[in-house]
Amino acid sequence: GSIIETGPGRILIGRRVIDEYRGHNYGALSFEDVIVKSSNVGAVKIGLRVGTERLSRYVDLFGFGRRVSPDFPGENPGIVWSADSWTEGALASVSMGYQVGVTPLQMAAAVSAVANRGRYVEPRAVRAVYRDGRRYEVTPKVLLQAVNANTASAMTTIMEQVVERGTATLA
Repeated sequence: GSIIETGPGRILIGRRVIDEYRGHNYGALSFEDVIVKSSNVGAVKIGLRVGTERLSRYVDLFGFGRRVSPDFPGENPGIVWSADSWTEGALASVSMGYQVGVTPLQMAAAVSAVANRGRYVEPRAVRAVYRDGRRYEVTPKVLLQAVNANTASAMTTIMEQVVERGTATLA
């Protein structure tokens, strides 16, 4: 995989300085370790490489910025800026998970897509409906392939590492 240089622990985007949490200087990190250590500088550098068009496409593919379930008519779509208004600073922020507001349901659906080999399944609260004494199953509906199965597998490994040795060890 790629090595991302995160030293000296800060990056300048326009006139804005983005620092690592608590002043860390991680130096050279693998892509996996950028996520595991939650490196702001590494995330920004990856985001700048990926670019606005591609990153905004993944934001959409994982259901952020829109209602994701028919079972919750009052569901909030969350907050995602239109990609055509992203400046370099906005791209940097989105890369770190800032300037995007997601709902718990959207987050659960996105993580589930990774667990489902990249298939984004419409989240449903209803498993079955009873009508006239008969039970009718609500069939899970795969809406799209957010990422391919290999990417989903790699993402699962990274997510496991976040819990085993990264920023979520208490989980």
